[in-house]
Amino acid sequence: MTSTPGTDPGRPRVVIGVDDSPGARAALAWGLPEAARRGACVQVVTSFPVDYYTAGSYMAAAFPFEEIRQETARQTGRLLEEVTAELVAAGVTGIEELPVEVLAVAGSPAIDLVERSRGAALLVVGSRGRTAIRSLLLGSVSLHCAGHAHSPFVVVPASVTPAPRAARRRVVVGVDGSPTSAAALLAAIAAAGRVDAVVDVVVAFDDGLARTSSVVSPPPAADLQRRAAAGADRVLVEVRAAAAEADLPEVPVQLHVLAEQPGQALVARAAGASLLVVGSHGAGQLMGMVLGSVALHCALHAPCPVLLQRVGDRPGVGHVTHPHLAATVPV
Repeated sequence: MTSTPGTDPGRPRVVIGVDDSPGARAALAWGLPEAARRGACVQVVTSFPVDYYTAGSYMAAAFPFEEIRQETARQTGRLLEEVTAELVAAGVTGIEELPVEVLAVAGSPAIDLVERSRGAALLVVGSRGRTAIRSLLLGSVSLHCAGHAHSPFVVVPASVTPAPRAARRRVVVGVDGSPTSAAALLAAIAAAGRVDAVVDVVVAFDDGLARTSSVVSPPPAADLQRRAAAGADRVLVEVRAAAAEADLPEVPVQLHVLAEQPGQALVARAAGASLLVVGSHGAGQLMGMVLGSVALHCALHAPCPVLLQRVGDRPGVGHVTHPHLAATVPV
């Protein structure tokens, strides 16, 4: 790991938000190797609170902003050194040469991280422990970033369900036939290529049995399954073509068509996976509209890191002719 006073404009940039929580350590442990695989530079961002009364001109001179900033940066630097040493000891390559900048900022971490996500290849944060309250389950910073980040966003749980021994790495992705899920599938293929993983494509459909009445009956489950599989095949053909145009490596793809609630099916399939990729919706006033109920459910409950991908999250690379995918090819 090399310390650098600024970012390299010739490299993609990965932003990792940290604090003193176990989730922050997990975010570093996942984000640093991912940045190394991408050939990226890293901004490790931490923050310290500033009370409103210290911001006035009459108090600013007396408040030790610089001392607090330096101490916050030192604490984050020590955490970074610990995680880096653990990764190197585990045999993770590329970590020692990774350009890393530590930034300690005053004020709201959520607002700062969202702003720094502009033009970034990736924003990574950790989640909180599991509680019954949504904002505590995911963490208020994570929840805000999930809804408002300008780049692809990864939330890393503090504890991850381990994969079975000798099992090949898996990247799980949800596909529902929408342009957003096509972008998610493309991101999943790119991610799988970086870690030599297989892509598990999950197509989950609601068979309507829970809402069946004597007046209205849903179509037969077999028909619903055929339609879901056909729609997934069409998306897969399109995305494979886009991946080839972008020179992404070919990866094995397994298709799973399940008569289950999509969020529950994806979370269950993600046990032991390296990554779960889901498409999020465009910005809206309500959190459910910003993310979509499936994306939010996965961000809250998945047992592995979750990548939220939107159409148009990043400037395109390569020569992808598919208009709704050209802006989403990951680096």
